Amino acid sequence: MKRIQEEVDGGVRITKELMKIGLHCGISSNAQAMEVIGARRVRINNTWIEDENHFVQPEDDIYIDSKILNRNISHTPEVVIFHKPSKVLTTRFDPDGRQNIYDLLPKKLQKLVYIGRLDFMSEGLLLLTNSGLFSEWMSAPKSGIKRVYKVRVFVPLYVDFNDGLFDDARSGNMRVEGMRYSPMEIFIMKGSKRSTKNNRRIAEGEPKNKWLKITLKEGKKNEIRNVMKALGLTVSKLVRVSYGPFKLCSLPVGRTRPAFDYELEAIIKNFKKQNNKTLN
Repeated sequence: MKRIQEEVDGGVRITKELMKIGLHCGISSNAQAMEVIGARRVRINNTWIEDENHFVQPEDDIYIDSKILNRNISHTPEVVIFHKPSKVLTTRFDPDGRQNIYDLLPKKLQKLVYIGRLDFMSEGLLLLTNSGLFSEWMSAPKSGIKRVYKVRVFVPLYVDFNDGLFDDARSGNMRVEGMRYSPMEIFIMKGSKRSTKNNRRIAEGEPKNKWLKITLKEGKKNEIRNVMKALGLTVSKLVRVSYGPFKLCSLPVGRTRPAFDYELEAIIKNFKKQNNKTLN
């Protein structure tokens, strides 16, 4: 896939700049930036633009609907942690009318964008932010930010459940329907390994549920479910418990909390360092 060039001769692509300024003018995602550009609502100096193939210099003026935007702003993102329930979509709109996360969020958080996704049946920590740039950076595989999940899997009778079952997934040698997955950290949680008693029960024809702790550095669609299925296991519960420094802890299902200062400090520092040209 061809990589889109974001900077040219010190200039920043207009969509990136709008996402940065979006902290204060209501544009918090690349899709929203593209929408206002496509509607011919954006002007750079004296030129109205129709697509994203424009780069702005520090001295340029940017307008939306003829209103000049303040480019000299603070770039510290707001981050909120939401405990997403299962059977809720991570989206703003579903054509089938299913419940989405914005149906559950309070009015004051409606403009925030989510960082990454949790699928319909998954639950746990979902990050929300007012910064499209921060969301994009946190989600990018090159950031190397770890996501940790507690996963309950159903083990059929014919599967020999042992630590070696996950060797290919750990080494990055898993390929499912042509899709190659990066190495996963997989730990069988205490109480999930077969004991002599469990072996007797399985011998009598009773399959078992096991708990795994799985850590990813990128999040392809349905990655954990697809890999577990390829190994003969079925995911019956999937809970994200952390994303980088942000922890779910005891936050009740369906509730939110602002990120703590100690969670934000290092990650925001890294974000600003790696996005220095865009933010300044």
